[in-house]
Amino acid sequence: EEKIGYMADLIKEELNVKQIRFEHEMDSYINYSLKPAFRAAGPVLGSKIKAFGAAIAKLDPKKALSDLAKGELVLNLNGEDTAITSEMVSSSVSAKEGFDVALENGVCVILDTQVTKELEEEGLARELVSKIQQLRKAKDFEMMDRIVISISADDAVKAVAEDFADYIKSETLADAIVEKDCGQTFDINGHRTGLDVERV
Repeated sequence: EEKIGYMADLIKEELNVKQIRFEHEMDSYINYSLKPAFRAAGPVLGSKIKAFGAAIAKLDPKKALSDLAKGELVLNLNGEDTAITSEMVSSSVSAKEGFDVALENGVCVILDTQVTKELEEEGLARELVSKIQQLRKAKDFEMMDRIVISISADDAVKAVAEDFADYIKSETLADAIVEKDCGQTFDINGHRTGLDVERV
């Protein structure tokens, strides 16, 4: 957070996410699992490797990883206390339902993948803006040219065009959005939509 917190707004814009939170407890989002790192553990443990696999499967993965980081993990294997090092354990993480997760160099990034109706509508509005900007460019309009947007769409896209009208007009320098049959159609997140732009 100290290193990249000041860039949170830029990250949100570039990745098209609504919110960034810096979390210190990951338990609500991910599952940890442990298994033997056979290449390192096998030569050390020999015949105790099977008991080792069974023993670490019963541990609290998060606590075990913490103990390993301190070099304090000792397991009873076949009746003998055995010191375990971090090199002998392979750890992995998996996302809980509704999340995706990536782990690298001790930093965990979690993405909430649950799409609400509000997020779906905002996604449609953003996609409309993107297609309208493409049309502006294709027609060689100047950057500051004002336009009128024509749209022919299903009820879902029509509703978004109305609810997000101010946002769409602001982003595309449009004076108005009108319903009108259009020659070109586009796939707007699965909705076949006619769009056209005219310079004012």
